[in-house]
Amino acid sequence: EVGEFDMVIYDQKENCCDIFEIKHSSTQVPLQYRHLMDEDKCRRTEKRFGTIRGRYVLYRGEDIQMENGVQYRNVESYLKELPNFEMQQSADLIPQTLGPVL
Repeated sequence: EVGEFDMVIYDQKENCCDIFEIKHSSTQVPLQYRHLMDEDKCRRTEKRFGTIRGRYVLYRGEDIQMENGVQYRNVESYLKELPNFEMQQSADLIPQTLGPVL
């Protein structure tokens, strides 16, 4: 009953999102995607992030499309498909001194 999505990716230009559960197993179990199908959670997510475009479970098994629209995606394949981002450090973003943060 209580829970949340593991990840929400928001497309600001299209005002839509993809919702994800991330699992460490290689098997498909309906309990894994229960939050993705929770109407209340989905309604609240759409209110904030627009239409839900896709529902995904990232796991260690093979890619498969479930009858209810949930897509199981192999996590390694998914990560390899992500675009490469070039990270640049900005002198303005690097703290000059390190100390405790209160």
